[in-house]
Amino acid sequence: QFNGPVALTHAGDGSNRLFVAERGGAIKVFANRRDATQATTVLDLEARVDSQGGEAGFLGLAFDPGFRTNRTFYVSYATKDTVPRKVRLARYRISSSNPNAVEANSERVLLEIDHPNAYHFGGWIGFGPDGLLYMTHGDGGNLADAQDTASLFGKVLRLRINSDASAYSVPADNPHGNLVWAIGLRNPWRCSFDRAGNGNLWCGDVGNSRREEVNLIRRGANYGWPIYEGSLPYENRGNLPYSDFAPPAHEYDHALGVAVIGGYVYRGGALPALAGRYVYGDYTAQTLWALQFNGSGSVTANDTVATGPSFMLGMGEDQNGELY
Repeated sequence: QFNGPVALTHAGDGSNRLFVAERGGAIKVFANRRDATQATTVLDLEARVDSQGGEAGFLGLAFDPGFRTNRTFYVSYATKDTVPRKVRLARYRISSSNPNAVEANSERVLLEIDHPNAYHFGGWIGFGPDGLLYMTHGDGGNLADAQDTASLFGKVLRLRINSDASAYSVPADNPHGNLVWAIGLRNPWRCSFDRAGNGNLWCGDVGNSRREEVNLIRRGANYGWPIYEGSLPYENRGNLPYSDFAPPAHEYDHALGVAVIGGYVYRGGALPALAGRYVYGDYTAQTLWALQFNGSGSVTANDTVATGPSFMLGMGEDQNGELY
């Protein structure tokens, strides 16, 4: 049914549908039942999505918190209809007459970021409990940009979608007066808000040569890249102390895996032993882990919970908090 699925989510509308986005640009929907046999294409962006080189392709899918009434959702992807290539954030609206089809002429491009490199796109998008849209953008191979608060590379971004959903504005409490919410990231690949509503934003940040990071993202925090890779110096030419930066909630070395895949804090009902634990994986490790953490977000345990697939690209969550 699927060709290169990279994201799975739900609409939050009580319909118990699952939406799967494919790397090539198609978004498909099906009923969340074991006996489902068909998926319907909601939107096909193949003509616009560059999925041919490096880590390019469809990157992120998020439904508006008010989807029940405004029927809007958001996508991010690497473009092939622009020169240079860009990371594009766009909005679409579901048809009022067909819940599995996009309304004609509903596209609105909200943001485009030049991204000439073929790697480190980031591109995850998601709404926080504050109703604002968060987006990750990798360093694109431009290492120094991750520490530049005026650059959108190597960052977590935060946008306010305007009431007409056709444009965005910079939230007044963003720490640098622009879209930047947190800095010092390399390739933040797959993030999620804890659906318990505590505002915790967890991100997996893919490392370079020695360390993989799981970060708990905070307003204005600097996660160190490329001065530090995890807790290890990387390009620390100024001998800056590690205490100047926000440490990862958890890190592991490349003996375990080489590309962290961010996951979710489990809030479902099917697996009580995982309740409240952050479940994540790695592209090569064939392992799923679960972090246990205290009220401040400090990790107290990391346990292997399952053998996972090779070349895992992401995880998804349905409307009941079950993980896929």
